[in-house]
Amino acid sequence: MSKCQLYMIKGPVFKDSGKQILKLFIPVLFLFSVMCCSVSGLSQVLVTNDNLDSLSLEFKWEKNKIKKAYLAAMLGGSYRRTNIDSSFYFGNLALDLAKETKNPKSLMDAYSVLMAPYINVGNYSKALELGHKALSIAKKYDLEWNSGWTLNHFGLIYTLLNNYEKALPYYAQQAKISIETNNTIGLGYAYESYGYNLMKLNYLDSAEYYTKQAEHAFTKASFLEPWVYRTFGEIEMRRGNSPKAIRYLKQGLDTAESRNIRRTMADLSSMIARQYDALNLPDSARYFAEKSFALSIAMKRHTTIIESADLLANLYETKDIQQSYRYLKIAKQSTNELYGSDKISALQNEIANEREREMRAAQEIEDDRYRFRQSLLSVGLFALVLVGLLLYRNILQRKKANAILQEQKMKVELTLSELKTTQSQLIQSEKMAGLGELTAGIAHEIQNPLNFVNNFSEVSKELINELSDEVDKGNYNEVKAIAKDVVQNLEKINHHGKRADAIVKGMLAHSRTSSGQKEPTDLNALCEEYLRLAYHGLRAKDNAFNAALKTDFDPNIGYINIVPQDIGRVLLNLINNAFYAVNERSKMGEAGYIPEVEISTAIEGSFVKVMVKDNGGGIPEHIKEKIFQPFFTTKPTGQGTGLGLSLSYDIVTKIHQGYLEVQTMFGKGSIFLIKLPCNPVQNA
Repeated sequence: MSKCQLYMIKGPVFKDSGKQILKLFIPVLFLFSVMCCSVSGLSQVLVTNDNLDSLSLEFKWEKNKIKKAYLAAMLGGSYRRTNIDSSFYFGNLALDLAKETKNPKSLMDAYSVLMAPYINVGNYSKALELGHKALSIAKKYDLEWNSGWTLNHFGLIYTLLNNYEKALPYYAQQAKISIETNNTIGLGYAYESYGYNLMKLNYLDSAEYYTKQAEHAFTKASFLEPWVYRTFGEIEMRRGNSPKAIRYLKQGLDTAESRNIRRTMADLSSMIARQYDALNLPDSARYFAEKSFALSIAMKRHTTIIESADLLANLYETKDIQQSYRYLKIAKQSTNELYGSDKISALQNEIANEREREMRAAQEIEDDRYRFRQSLLSVGLFALVLVGLLLYRNILQRKKANAILQEQKMKVELTLSELKTTQSQLIQSEKMAGLGELTAGIAHEIQNPLNFVNNFSEVSKELINELSDEVDKGNYNEVKAIAKDVVQNLEKINHHGKRADAIVKGMLAHSRTSSGQKEPTDLNALCEEYLRLAYHGLRAKDNAFNAALKTDFDPNIGYINIVPQDIGRVLLNLINNAFYAVNERSKMGEAGYIPEVEISTAIEGSFVKVMVKDNGGGIPEHIKEKIFQPFFTTKPTGQGTGLGLSLSYDIVTKIHQGYLEVQTMFGKGSIFLIKLPCNPVQNA
């Protein structure tokens, strides 16, 4: 089987008026992109009569034998429809040069070019022989892309032998190669030939479709091809529309004459003559038949010699019997030349050889498939064994890995347990640190009322002594005055004692473990109390510390449901951080800098907002996202656990379903915002 037959259309192809043909042929033709401009190579280029002279001159002066063989093949192909002798001459010259240079592509081109003149003179067996040589070279040297015209010539041979179904696959394969190589003209010939054979098989709608595709391709390439109008004409002839058929045929004849394509002129003249004969217009029929006959004799083209001579014999039968006899004799001689026993025998032998080649190729394909299946089976068995070994190896590795993972799991669990213990200790340490700061502030607060109590007690003691002296003296007016002073002192002692008692009770309330229960709380009072306690706590540690305190509380907030001990820890943490920030900046000795911490409350939508603002050094942008992470701190070692903001974040977001956000500008200060759901209650 030849290479082209691997793409033959198989199965029941012809069933209805062209629909089956469209379904089977379109997938072959449109596997690739739409037609584009031609590329170089013999099978992609046609030469018109306009530039034959320049091509002949180029051939004459060319010194490179491979290029000269290419030019000779071009000339041979271009003369195939105008001058058979020149086509033979240049084709054989191309073959000699190709054999001399031993260039496979040149040899393939020469064989393909020589097919055309042998087809024109009716030597189909020789043309088939040359074509098989060309395809053999294409297959051996991977030149299938260059075999378009060879396939076209194969199809043409079977078309001329009226074996139209056999011709179709060759044109289909030519179309496929033309699309792959962007050969627009080659694709146009493939469409036209395919449509012509469909017309011969009487699938007129499909034939017309592909002929129009051919016309589109030739138009795109700016190439005038008269064969298109021949096919359109024959389609109309079969539809019984002789006037329209004659118009198409004459349009094709005009195109052929403009390009001096004598073979096509002979064909179309013969067809026009037969149409006029069918319309009973003998003079017009005789004119075009004689024109076809003269062209065919000059070209030694036996097919059109027979057609035109037979028609002229019939036309002269009643007018000039001697002329009629002469034409009959010529037709018989051409028939013998074309279909003589030696020619038929050679053709049959070549067709038999082709069938034998097809059978051998089919057997080779089947043998390849068998070897492939055997190889695939062997590879499959090897793969199964390999997979089995890999699975066994993976099982062993998995067992080892599981043992290692189990050991690592135990270590991780132990480490996690230790980490949780350490974390609990750190959290407790953070709480105790906060309590220590709170206690320092309370101690500072309680010292003032205790000083008053002590002072007034001392004064009262002295007044009692004076009172006793005045009683002894009997000075009762002075006794009454002193007694009045003692009463005032006792009232002041009582007042400051109650004040100390309130401070102690507050300390106990805020230092006890949180119950986790929310209760109505005066948020403004809580903020003010923790601001004062934090400030006095820091002052107790560092007498040199000083900062301006600002408050701005919204009186409309009232009491809200919160866990006061937890929110107190959050406020203490944020206020202490603010004091630390402004204290650190003040240590830098910046001229005109006044440390300032502000706390404010406000209602914002469905939330109560608490803002703790400082004018310290701010937070660098690259660590802003890390400040709420556990154990992250910017304070020196020993001054912070890194849990304060993390615990504050959890208290606000998880326990109170609120938000804790930070806004900062490095070198300018920071603002921490607490947003708690607004759930006001009746004032307690």
